[in-house]
Amino acid sequence: MRKDTPFRIVFAVFLITFYLLEFFPIYWLITGAFKNFDDLLNPAVLFPIRPTLENFFSGQYGYALTGDVFLIQLRNTLIMAIGTSLVTLILAIPTSYIFARYRLKFSKILAQLILFTYLFPATYVVIPLSYWLSELGLMDNYLGAILAQTLFTFPFSCMILTGYFQSIPKEIE
Repeated sequence: MRKDTPFRIVFAVFLITFYLLEFFPIYWLITGAFKNFDDLLNPAVLFPIRPTLENFFSGQYGYALTGDVFLIQLRNTLIMAIGTSLVTLILAIPTSYIFARYRLKFSKILAQLILFTYLFPATYVVIPLSYWLSELGLMDNYLGAILAQTLFTFPFSCMILTGYFQSIPKEIE
């Protein structure tokens, strides 16, 4: 018997336990989708006793995949995701390119300040942001929500894109 065999056994048991704990919520989510309402509320039921697809197609217990509410939420999600991505990229690509290629007087300090804003928790800016959006008449509409989300995605995008532009050799341009 090798010296490291007990370590390997303990390590394997640790990994198996870790992965079971990590994937249990995903298992619970998937099996919960196929349980009826009574089984869903009973934590002793680990497997769907009477599997059903009713949860996907009827709005009896909440939102269904075929209902109007689902389509509205899907539309809102697509508008927000596509809008935020476009605005963030329109702003971050030129900014990152300038930080990566040009050595301006304050570009390094400005890049660090942009990255520093990424460290602020979102709760610090909720009140000033809501006041700003309210003053501009952008409260409760897509444009205001897209601009608010862009404030949180822009610093990270700048950081990632600056590194990308620095990795491209200048000779290729």
